[in-house]
Amino acid sequence: MWILGIMILGVSCGVIQAQHAMCRQSDTERCLPSGPLTSFPVTEEELEEACAFYRRFLACIVEYRDKCGFRKIETVYTENGKLDMLIDTHREICQPTTSLHSSFVANLPCFEDIYENDFTLCQERTSSYIHRLHSTLATRKLSSNNSLFRMYDCLFTILHTNCFAVQANERCGSSARNIVLEIIEKLGLVQEDCLEIMYDDVVEAMEILEFLTNEKIYVKKFLERI
Repeated sequence: MWILGIMILGVSCGVIQAQHAMCRQSDTERCLPSGPLTSFPVTEEELEEACAFYRRFLACIVEYRDKCGFRKIETVYTENGKLDMLIDTHREICQPTTSLHSSFVANLPCFEDIYENDFTLCQERTSSYIHRLHSTLATRKLSSNNSLFRMYDCLFTILHTNCFAVQANERCGSSARNIVLEIIEKLGLVQEDCLEIMYDDVVEAMEILEFLTNEKIYVKKFLERI
């Protein structure tokens, strides 16, 4: 989704829910159109159209969750209130009276450029940084019992989302960067893949990477303990 990439309520599923006609389809079949998805908006009018599109999509996902249970949903992460966070963030971006909407609209051309041109760059950069960290992390005794594999999942999310913030900062300045960081925080993207027990180890790994690459990891602040 474009709001995830500036680029994404546990409900028990009982017998009656599972037998609902809607539940015979996947959430993808039920809620997503068969044609191409809306492209990244570059004007306020296009943003309004995109907002209407995703408003219908999210309403469908909520109905699907309520009738079929959150475990059947595949298109978005719905546990631990994440679906509500997505809905709230979407509403704030799309509501013309919010400061986030105004700031988002002002930076639409910049975000569209990043979304269209930097996705592959960010994937490659993230993979490169993980590779640089591997030899260091593989020989370290972590302070928690988390597996290295799970830690890499966390680091990949952190570094990939941070790349969009870095590109926004380089292309458009600190204002655009701060909007990206605000949306990342509101969506809880970093915390989604990072268990709290591993925060200290992950922050230490990010500090090592900052030293190795001389690149600021802006999203580190979301995991630093107060």
